[in-house]
Amino acid sequence: MLKKNKGLLIVTSFAILLPILAGLIFYDRLPDSMNIHWNLQGETDGQGSKHLMIFLMPCILLAVHWLCILVTVKAPKGYGENDKMFRLMLWFMPVLSLLVNGMMYLSSAGQGENAFMLMPVLLGAMFIVIGNYMPKTKQNWTMGIKIKWTLSSEENWYATHRLAGKLWVLGGALMILAVLLPGNAMMIALFSILAVMVMVPFVYSWRYYQRQLREGKKIETVKLPFSKGAKIASAVMLCAVLILICVLMFTGSMEIEYDQHSFTLRATYWQPITVAYDQIESMEYRENWQAGSKVSGFDSARLLLGSFKNSEVGNYTSYCYRAPEGCVLLTVNGRYLALSGKDEAATRVIYNTLLAKMGE
Repeated sequence: MLKKNKGLLIVTSFAILLPILAGLIFYDRLPDSMNIHWNLQGETDGQGSKHLMIFLMPCILLAVHWLCILVTVKAPKGYGENDKMFRLMLWFMPVLSLLVNGMMYLSSAGQGENAFMLMPVLLGAMFIVIGNYMPKTKQNWTMGIKIKWTLSSEENWYATHRLAGKLWVLGGALMILAVLLPGNAMMIALFSILAVMVMVPFVYSWRYYQRQLREGKKIETVKLPFSKGAKIASAVMLCAVLILICVLMFTGSMEIEYDQHSFTLRATYWQPITVAYDQIESMEYRENWQAGSKVSGFDSARLLLGSFKNSEVGNYTSYCYRAPEGCVLLTVNGRYLALSGKDEAATRVIYNTLLAKMGE
């Protein structure tokens, strides 16, 4: 299958990375802080640094894309490979990449409502297309509803996929119609539709299997014999993902640039902010600072960046290293801002420098 679809593989891989090209073209027009998460009402409740977000999601999806392909082509041969379904699978990650990154760009450009409406429309269209293909899918190890009852019986496989195909087409259409509902109701509807689309074929296949047993049909349980190549490919991809996670979790730094009238906080993986000295209403050094819990932001083994909340001051903005021995707590335009260096000495330097700048 891979040899026959080399050209399509190149096209789909490029399509996954297209949002990076769009981000670079419109880089100067994008805000330093990009919207990356939304609540059930469609309101933004999480942001990330522009220079990280442009590259991060497309690269992750490209890695997952190749992992799915390698697992598929390394699966045992002779089990009803389906070239049409393989080509359809190749387009799944590109659509997801355009959906996720499209929402991020639209929302960050001030088109949050349009971005939120984009999700159910594209998801619904995708499920309609897949639902049309499902009844035609031959029994195989890699694509379709792969549970032990469908893999053990070709009759069960076709019956389950005929039902699932109709259900997914209907579910996809209902997802598109869900855009007519208000934000909270729309999300509840989407999750409910997805739950039905997943659970009904599962239950149906089990009941079909039970009926076959009552009719005395002999059904042999099958086991998936993973090939050596598939194991190696999966291990390589897993290591790559773990390395990326480790880089995000254990690297990064924060620095402060002091100007005549303001200072700018710059942190790896997060957007910079600038604070004018005359906006600072109060400042104090706090020992044994407890960060509390993250509301939205970047929380790693090294840095605490974004919006946090603790029992002492409530909601505040954090630009701190994890577990600081102390912090500089500012009140800026009625909001709390906590800063820290790598250690107590570095945090004291920040406090003394700001004290001097404010006194000038």
